[in-house]
Amino acid sequence: ISFSKGVVTSLHMAIRAFTEPQDKILIQTPVYTPFYNVIQAHDREIVKNPLIEENNYYTINFNDFEEKLKSGVKAFILCSPHNPVGRVWKKAELEEMARLCLKYNVLIISDEIHADLVFSGKKHIPIASLSEEIANHTITCMAPSKTFNLAGLEASYVITTNKEKRKKLIEEFQKQGHGNGLNTMANTALEAAYNYGSPWLNELLTVLEGHRDYVTKELEHNTDLRVTPSEGTYLLWIDCSSLGLDAKELKEFMIHKARVGLNAGVDYGEEGKQYMRMNLACPRATIAEGTKRIIEAIKNR
Repeated sequence: ISFSKGVVTSLHMAIRAFTEPQDKILIQTPVYTPFYNVIQAHDREIVKNPLIEENNYYTINFNDFEEKLKSGVKAFILCSPHNPVGRVWKKAELEEMARLCLKYNVLIISDEIHADLVFSGKKHIPIASLSEEIANHTITCMAPSKTFNLAGLEASYVITTNKEKRKKLIEEFQKQGHGNGLNTMANTALEAAYNYGSPWLNELLTVLEGHRDYVTKELEHNTDLRVTPSEGTYLLWIDCSSLGLDAKELKEFMIHKARVGLNAGVDYGEEGKQYMRMNLACPRATIAEGTKRIIEAIKNR
């Protein structure tokens, strides 16, 4: 384990440490916006493996995944659980991604920051836990910040079983002036959260699951919007294509007509242009008010 100010910082350092300018980096779109930024910021090429959406459920296009890896991809940034579509990847899906990355010698950089936020009936499996060989080919980025709302403390860490890769990564952190330690408050908070936070986290998951079910029921009963079934994270991916608006119009409708501030789906890739992302990590009263405003705005169009 080595330490970092944040998962995005770790992604930047991993890209710098293990790839070269103009190298191809694979991502599975629509995906967390900083994935695009960390690739472009270092003059690498974005290669997209768009997820397949069918019957309001997202899966991986493995034929396309392999074809893209064949094209000379050097690294793959995995989002697990996936932000924004809320998938918690099954063991078979992780095994196939790992198998193909090993076959084509593609480094796996796995963002698993939402690992603790998984709903009933689902289980997060770290991709590096599948085998020793896969672990040695994987850089895993994690943090307590999403789970315990500690983002401002800059407490994050990277798990790397391969000693050579860990040494190279730490050297990159130091070269860029980030060091590889945490401030005292971050270290204390991380330790306290992981040692004593389980009862709070269990209650949080119950609350978030209730929020998810409430919003899904209200929107799908009162509008033609479709909520992608969330298996994890505190985020909801909402299909607004029934409104017949383009990305800009949709964002303006939510802000000016519904008076809610959601994340525009187009920010996560072209595949998300008909979607909005809702953050469920707030009190039920806030969730209820926001959902009510969306419903009323649609009914009054």
